[in-house]
This record gives sequence, structure tokens and C-alpha cells, in this order.
Amino acid sequence: MSNYFKNVPKVAYEGPKSTNPFSFKYYDKDKVINGKTMQEHLKFAMSWWHTICADGSDPFGEPTIDRRYGTDDEMQRAKNKVDAAFDFMDKLGIEYFCFHDVDIAPRGETFKETKENLEEIVKYIKEKKERYKY
Repeated sequence: MSNYFKNVPKVAYEGPKSTNPFSFKYYDKDKVINGKTMQEHLKFAMSWWHTICADGSDPFGEPTIDRRYGTDDEMQRAKNKVDAAFDFMDKLGIEYFCFHDVDIAPRGETFKETKENLEEIVKYIKEKKERYKY
């Protein structure tokens, strides 16, 4: 398991009176409502681009978030993003994620290279999903 958010504990339900900023006040994944748990009703997903890739820029400004993930090597950066994404999802108990086209892997110089990059990252994500148990 990676440790991108080492100072952030797993977020758990503590109730509406909790003063812990890293707690769910109303979402109790195990609470049953109309025969299903809240977790069954609410299928949270992390948006890969917006959470892991977006650099905080807009049409009028420069990036405000460093999204290099500790390296200038694009393939290693893609793997580091996977590590960070799964650490983030683990802290929040998020089981699903979505992405646009090939956000998860860098473009190559050719279509073949782009496809190979995507296949390598998909394999890495699959390995990571098998390690995280929800």
C-alpha cells in the first residue's frame, strides 16, 4: 500500500456530534435504510481527472497544484498517480473510480506506444485493486 496521505486517518462514521474533521457525520455505510445499507444505496466514485490529474489551472491562469508526483518520468508518474488514487480511495472507503479516455496513462509518440502505456497502467491498476479489499 502506498502512503501518499500518511497524515490522514481512514475516515469513519462518528455521528453528527463528532468534532473530528476526518469523520463522516451522517454517512454510516452500515446503517440500513429500506432494506439496504447506505453503502449499497450510495455508490461513491472518484473522478480520476479531477481528483488526481487536474492542476488547478483555468483559462485565465497558471497551474496552482504540482501534479508531478515526485518524478518527471511520465510512466512512473502514472504509476505514482495510481498509488495516490488508491491511497485516497482507501482513506474514504471509495470502491469505484471513473476516468476520461486515457487519463490514466501518458500518450506515446505513436498510437502503438500510447496503447502499450495504457495496457501497462491498466495492469498496474488491476494489481492495486486486488491488494485493496473493500
